[in-house]
Amino acid sequence: MIVIGDKDTVNAFGIIGVKGHIYKKGMDIKNIDSDFFIVCEKIADEIREDLEFLEEQGKIVIEIPDKSGSIRKEDPIASLIKKSIGIEIR
Repeated sequence: MIVIGDKDTVNAFGIIGVKGHIYKKGMDIKNIDSDFFIVCEKIADEIREDLEFLEEQGKIVIEIPDKSGSIRKEDPIASLIKKSIGIEIR
């Protein structure tokens, strides 16, 4: 499991033992050795093509809000659960 995000997000996950990379513009995430990626939503929007490539390779990508809150109208975790098992969480 790898977190890709801003400094605060990466540090917060680091406290619980999850390794991460502070995102810098132009960063190549395709070569990061992991099967599970947690990515801040704002960064995910910038690297959408790379994330789609990872998903095509069978990697799992989860988008999460950063400390500013979600930029999405729909909860990304609830959306993933609905997509995975067909149950809507409110």
